[in-house]
Amino acid sequence: MKHFICHFDGSCWPNPGGPMGAGVVIYEGIQETFKLKRGEIVFTDRQVFDEDQKNSNNVAEYLALEKIVDWLIEKSKNEKIKATILGDSMLVVKQVNREWRVNKDTLYYEAAARVNNKLNELRSFCTIVVKWIPREKNQEADKLSR
Repeated sequence: MKHFICHFDGSCWPNPGGPMGAGVVIYEGIQETFKLKRGEIVFTDRQVFDEDQKNSNNVAEYLALEKIVDWLIEKSKNEKIKATILGDSMLVVKQVNREWRVNKDTLYYEAAARVNNKLNELRSFCTIVVKWIPREKNQEADKLSR
């Protein structure tokens, strides 16, 4: 079974309302005795959005995560997979892990609802773990988001 290590990041400057970017890097995981290491890059993506009053850092984070989830759903059609998804947005990680609720009065509510629905579908047939990591360990996705 293949294991993927997926990094996501989003940015918006000024926040909210400025131009927005979403970056994704997916690695094939290499299992060592007690540790999963990053292998070669199997997918990258960069999305850029013009200024819009509906843009925010959190919307960008969710759009980046959605790109990963879509890629994993497509990949899982041909083979059984596992994925570790890593992001430096505590808000997004806590919300998709159902530790924090998503407020309906936010700019990112629609994106969050869409991603959570897709993630629930993916979790029904794949092992998916979503974890928070410090910003300095998410540099590749961060560069793509800017």
